[in-house]
Formats: sequence, C-alpha cells, structure tokens
Amino acid sequence: MYQTVGHMGVELYAEAMGLPLFRQNTDGKAVRQEKDYTPTADDEVEDLFTLLSRVKVSLSCSLANFWTLTSVKFPIFIKDLAW
Repeated sequence: MYQTVGHMGVELYAEAMGLPLFRQNTDGKAVRQEKDYTPTADDEVEDLFTLLSRVKVSLSCSLANFWTLTSVKFPIFIKDLAW
C-alpha cells in the first residue's frame, strides 16, 4: 500500500499552494515485488497507474484550456515566450 507520513496534512499543502490534489483508494495488493515490474492483475501498481492516467488527462485538459485562454487574451505575450 502506498502511504506517506503525515498523509492527513497533504490536503493542507495542496490548498496552501493552490494545486490540485488527486487521490484514489488502492484495492490491489503488493503482488509483484521484483526489481522489474510487469503489469499484473490485482497489483497495487495497477491502481497507481490508473490514478496517474487520470491525473495526466485532467492536467492535459487544464493546460490546454489555460493556453487557449491565455493566447486569446495575450497573443503578443505568448508569441514572445517562443524563444
């Protein structure tokens, strides 16, 4: 199981920094514990992969919306960013 010391305070850190917090329960167990991992049903790593996939989609959508809105409002500024 993936844990962190002080996991109760993680929400406060995210809020203080204005960052999104992504969480998900892990249903899998530590099935594979070798150095090299291969996808394994019911392994906790698969739960982590699912969460990271959701984060990637969510952040990609957020960034796409941010850049679209920013480029409309500040076209000269965005152009200057491309060195």
